[in-house]
Amino acid sequence: MKQVEKHAPDWTTRLQEHRQRCEDAAESWAELCRRHDEGGHIGPHMRRLSKQIEQMQQDAHRLWKILYATPRNKLWSLHRLSLTEQEYWFLRAAGFGLFTAKNLGVSPIDDYDAYRVGVYEDDTSMCFMHPDETPDTVTVVNKKTGREWVRIRLAQSPEECQVRCLRSGQLEFYRKYRPDVLARMQPEQAPDVGDGGRGGGAARNDRLPAMGNDETSHGLTDVPRR
Repeated sequence: MKQVEKHAPDWTTRLQEHRQRCEDAAESWAELCRRHDEGGHIGPHMRRLSKQIEQMQQDAHRLWKILYATPRNKLWSLHRLSLTEQEYWFLRAAGFGLFTAKNLGVSPIDDYDAYRVGVYEDDTSMCFMHPDETPDTVTVVNKKTGREWVRIRLAQSPEECQVRCLRSGQLEFYRKYRPDVLARMQPEQAPDVGDGGRGGGAARNDRLPAMGNDETSHGLTDVPRR
């Protein structure tokens, strides 16, 4: 999964700036009101304007949370499966290159579903799984400087994941579109599609993943080795 906000699009920057301007205006107005209040000069118009400025500040903060902060926090937490389709597209619009049909090697599927099929959860952890990933720790050497870099993976490889832990929709997806990925996973007995993806219990509600046409890949981040 490549991303991680490379360059935040213009709208996220402007939204943050707007939020900051609202906060600055609210602080300035509050200070002005305090000075007037000392002389007993605050009238109904000033009080009404105070409430309106406060409401603008709250609206700007709420908008920032809905469009950016909450989806981003879900993405990097154990609540990533609760990311809604709307929130997924907010993040895509904000420059996050999430799982797409193209980078998973499938095409007729919806990008939001492709994201969901990339979220892997077992008995001890939740992470991303990506077909292009390998379990190896790779050290890269800069030919010019000789400096070593350790590649930090943002997703697990199929070899590190267990078939038995796939949700029903994931299992169905890999059986239908990427049996090669399924074959690379730890070969434990696969659950039936209807049994909830855990070898028993009620089936979990899991849409089949879908993919899009953007060029983003799951990518990795290189960090200097000390």
